[in-house]
Amino acid sequence: MNTLIYIASASRSGSTILDNLLSNHPDAASIGELRQLSGHLRQGNAGRSWDWRCTCGLSLTDCPIWSATADTFEQNTKLPLRQVNTLTGRTERARLNFALACATPILPRKSRRRLMPYAYKARKLEAAGVHAYRIIDAFREQTNAKTIIDSSKTPEHLYALIAARPETYTLRVIHLIRDGRAVLYSAMNRTAQYGAPFSLGRATAAWCNTNLQVAGLRDLLAPSDWITVRYENLCQQPENTIRQICKAFQIPFDSRMLRLSRAGKHNIGGSPHRFNWSRDTKITLDNRWHTGLKLSHRLSYYAIAGAVHVWLRHLTRLGPQPRKLPNSR
Repeated sequence: MNTLIYIASASRSGSTILDNLLSNHPDAASIGELRQLSGHLRQGNAGRSWDWRCTCGLSLTDCPIWSATADTFEQNTKLPLRQVNTLTGRTERARLNFALACATPILPRKSRRRLMPYAYKARKLEAAGVHAYRIIDAFREQTNAKTIIDSSKTPEHLYALIAARPETYTLRVIHLIRDGRAVLYSAMNRTAQYGAPFSLGRATAAWCNTNLQVAGLRDLLAPSDWITVRYENLCQQPENTIRQICKAFQIPFDSRMLRLSRAGKHNIGGSPHRFNWSRDTKITLDNRWHTGLKLSHRLSYYAIAGAVHVWLRHLTRLGPQPRKLPNSR
């Protein structure tokens, strides 16, 4: 049985860091943000900040792993990989999506499980999921990894993987939650850096909507296949948090999972910082929002996301929390 670990989160929540740490396990490999593969192959328009290279530093056509993955995929499917659309997003959401996402905290589990599929265009996403697993199969064949990590983040891509999951795969999900105020501050800095327009209301609503959608999808999987993790815990107590994930998913812990590393990685997408990581790079908590976020921004955030902020903090307390270990760093 093959294992696929999916990291679901809002943007700028630390998914690239978690992806990198988990993929340091000798039996694991990260494919990165698989939903972005179409853009990498076509090098279309995805913003001035996007880097189209594989983490190894080469383009996908020059990377030996990705070129072999493309050959294997095309041999198995008789379909050019460049013609496959892996990008899932707003067009795959139904009109009920936002309403059901907002109702997630108050709906009983059975109701969420029954209604959540209506939030998405199921047939379209299932077709995307079938292609995703075929690409993952080809990538796994090149990396010889038992566990593949997909950090595409979005609930639409997660639904596609749930809908099309073959019997040969176990799907495990990590819902990574970062404080919405930190995400908001990071998004403000990012857009200012590239001179793009910024909407505080839209950024806050996007954080709420993504996390609510992801939380609603947990009812479509067994409890043992899902874990909720806080970004703050990952940065402040990396060993405890990684051990918690390993225990939940029955993965043998390996000390190499505590260091950021670029060596041997062939994942795509994610933070551009991944090109600069090495064994000496320290995992630190970015708390600049404490001093950088204006009072007016905080009040607007609380007005829009206050209830969701409190509910998500409660959600992370439902499962086992990181505990102090004798040899913890």
